[in-house]
This record gives sequence, C-alpha cells and structure tokens, in this order.
Amino acid sequence: MKLESVLRDLEYVRDVAARRSTYHVFRAPQHYLVLSFKSVAAGSFTIVDRAATDLIAAKFAGKTVTNPELSTTTMIPRRFRKEFLILNALYVLVADRRAKINRSLTGESSGAIYFDIKRPTLTDQRKAVARWMKEQLDTADELLQTVAARKIQRQFGRDFVYRDPEGHLAIASAVLYHFRKITNETVVFVTRHGGGYWSGAHWRKRGPGDSRGRTQYEFD
Repeated sequence: MKLESVLRDLEYVRDVAARRSTYHVFRAPQHYLVLSFKSVAAGSFTIVDRAATDLIAAKFAGKTVTNPELSTTTMIPRRFRKEFLILNALYVLVADRRAKINRSLTGESSGAIYFDIKRPTLTDQRKAVARWMKEQLDTADELLQTVAARKIQRQFGRDFVYRDPEGHLAIASAVLYHFRKITNETVVFVTRHGGGYWSGAHWRKRGPGDSRGRTQYEFD
C-alpha cells in the first residue's frame, strides 16, 4: 500500500486508553490508522483493514474475547490472524464504539486484555456488508451478483440474502440500498434488457463510455 493512499482522506475517530499506551485511531475509506507514541516526538503506526474489524464485530458480537484467542481461531481468515494486528483491530472497535475494554477482567499485571464486543444493530450489519461489497470491487474488475450473494451468506449470515421466486440466491434490498449510497457515482450494475435472472449480472466501476444512470445493459 502506497503511503499516499494510507494518509488520504483520514478522519479522526477518537483515542483509546489501554493498559500502557493511548492509541489514536483514524478512519480512511478502506482502512484504519492506529497511532501510538513512545515520546512526544516518536511513535509508531499500524494499518488495520476495515474488513478485519467488520468481520470481528460480526463473528464475535455479544462475546468477550482476547487478542491471543482471536489470533488462533479459524473463524478469522489467516491473513488477519496476527496477534499484533488483531489487538489493533480490537482497539479500532473500541474507538468506533463497537466494543469496550473489560476493565474488571483486564488487570494491571501483564496478561491478556479482554474486550466486550457489542451486538451491532441490523442497520450497522447491513452497512458492513455493503462496505464489504465495495472492498471487493476496489480490488477486482467486477463483482458477480451470484458470487457476492453466496459469499455474503457464508461470511455474514442469512439475514442479508434471500431466495427469489425462481429459487436463486439474491442480496437483500436493504444491503443494496447502503451499497448504492457509498458507490452511487463510481459503480454501475450490468444486466440484460427485459429484467429477470441472469447469472452474468454484475457490478463494475463506471467507465467513460457508460450511459447515465446506475444500470447498464449487456447485449446478446
């Protein structure tokens, strides 16, 4: 990741006071930046993928967890399962008010820090799924509707998909509403004239040759 993209569009969230340090959390479109200082003029930063924080918040909602516990669970993809990254992701959730440090379980002596993961509202979960969809498009040329629906069901649960009258798995309209809000100017939906199910229906980035409107049509 280029330094320019790391620092672009940063929004301050808030500070998190942990056992030994205070962590300063900033939000960017695709990641969080966590800063900590060892002195007035020196410190370090960690880049935390937004997908990692959303996944932890969804998978462990209502539970009390520690970073060593999450770094070994198979419920989190291997690329996120580094204890230091997990700890910073948990600090991000605290800054985002999606978790809190359990001070009664976390003592002053060395050892694990306990985090209570809050249960997100249904709207929060829908927004997280929409952000996940956008992240898929940020790293690929297109996002097939059929593939996205299957992955959403597997990763986030059945509350965000449904079966159409023909039995095809589809993405819930409430999720698509939030997805459109965050991609309205940059993404188009490609389908065929006449409506109905088409296995090739997909989203892609808007191009210079596209017509106005969200929907673009694929011709036979």
